[in-house]
Amino acid sequence: MANLPTGNLLHQPLIFAHRGANSFAPENSLPAIEAALKLGCHGVEVDLRLTASGDVIVFHDRKLTRMTGCRGNVHQLSLDAIRQCYLEQNRNYIIPTLQEVLELVRDNSYLILDVKKESMRNNGLEEKILNILKAFNLKDNIIISSFNPLVLKKFYHLAPEYRLGFIYRQRSHKFLSNGTPIDSLHVYHRVLSRKYIHSLKERGFKIFAWTVDKERHFKRMLKIGVDGIITNRPEVFFNGIMEPQLLQMNSNR
Repeated sequence: MANLPTGNLLHQPLIFAHRGANSFAPENSLPAIEAALKLGCHGVEVDLRLTASGDVIVFHDRKLTRMTGCRGNVHQLSLDAIRQCYLEQNRNYIIPTLQEVLELVRDNSYLILDVKKESMRNNGLEEKILNILKAFNLKDNIIISSFNPLVLKKFYHLAPEYRLGFIYRQRSHKFLSNGTPIDSLHVYHRVLSRKYIHSLKERGFKIFAWTVDKERHFKRMLKIGVDGIITNRPEVFFNGIMEPQLLQMNSNR
């Protein structure tokens, strides 16, 4: 296992690029993921969906329209059909598979896998994801996340060795006591306070804030003590916050 990056420097949290560094390339594309890692992100958050041909692709929406201009639902189309569509209608950007993302990232950074499943119809998505992860021998750098608590419950029953992240809303607090061990809570940044974070951490959860894009919001998250930040704009953190602090630290030596 390679040495994974940590957020310990200057007591700062882990920084995750939301769907990659999508200021530089289309969201969830391989170039966006590569750009995030080059910026210095500790990890990347990507979205997973199942195609009609049984392939796990990295794509957020149910429909192809917003990102490709093509019509159709992901779950009704084969991978071959989906590959005829290009992100932002640019032939340089294909919709990647989970395998292609893992080939790029391997075990050199964290991956939050946000599993998109609107119903609990058994389509085999969870099993396929786990089979792919195990084929790559990846576990320690993987966090499986979802808005859907039943998805996380199924992952826990299939493979309890994987870390789970619950995209948490206050009205879903009952799930936290249903017996599914959750490692991290992924919480909308505007509802977080130091007191709220403390109460959740006392219950053993790591707190990841989403989606933090403005410099003042980054600074607030640092102040109140989150463990991770999920952002569309990692360059704002590394150029506007991290770099000045490093310069200040060096000048104090």
